[in-house]
Amino acid sequence: SIILEIPIGITGKNADLLVGTGMKLVQFSFIDSDTPVGPPVRGGSFLCNDIHRETPMQRSRFLYCLLFLSMTLTSVKADDVEQQIKQIKQVQKEGQGNQAASQAVQQLSKADASALIPILSSFEGANPLAVNWLCGAFEAVAANAIEQKQLPADELEAFVLDKSKNPRARRLAYETLIKVDPDATDRIIPGMINDASVTLRRDAVKRLIDEAKALEKAGKKDQAKQIYQQALSGATDDDQVKAIVKPLRALGEKIDLQKHFGFLSDWKII
Repeated sequence: SIILEIPIGITGKNADLLVGTGMKLVQFSFIDSDTPVGPPVRGGSFLCNDIHRETPMQRSRFLYCLLFLSMTLTSVKADDVEQQIKQIKQVQKEGQGNQAASQAVQQLSKADASALIPILSSFEGANPLAVNWLCGAFEAVAANAIEQKQLPADELEAFVLDKSKNPRARRLAYETLIKVDPDATDRIIPGMINDASVTLRRDAVKRLIDEAKALEKAGKKDQAKQIYQQALSGATDDDQVKAIVKPLRALGEKIDLQKHFGFLSDWKII
């Protein structure tokens, strides 16, 4: 445990505050600098009552102590999250590390919303099995954060838009975000037409295909053709390519699929 002794000028009073933080226990002792330190007093409910009879300076010191307490607990939690993630990432095939990873997931799943981005960031370099464990922990933490209305929506959206992040983690962040902010789809997906994330890019292509179909149905063929061509620029899945090429050809466009997919059609032997 961590023991901090903080003189706060509460004359003749000692108080001991024990705070449980999951896997660690932090003990804070509030001690009067002029009074010999004896055995800590359990409880401390009298402390708040006596504070009201102290001077403004003494109350200020007490508030600083509470602030320090809050900062320390945050640090402890962050360290725990980091260690739990590290333990999960050590899981391997054939059950190696499963027991430790299972315990780590149980602990990590109880973390608050501040653990969401660190969990997503940890997908980078993790093996597929570890990623599955991390997904489970993330979903548990996210569900609790949504229930408590504490989901960090802005941070999740920034993570989705960061193309340097792991594609699967970005997808998970996106699906979590739209649970509380459905309008995020309109902000995010249009910019994913050439994204490294296959699933996000697929959503962007589908959105354009649907738009082009609506324009074609309304008789706006030229506009529909432009949207189909835009969709084709990002399409890589066979079913989507076919859904784009067929109407484009019906609209009089010549489509070179070999060129689209980057296939070599001419070569020379030297």
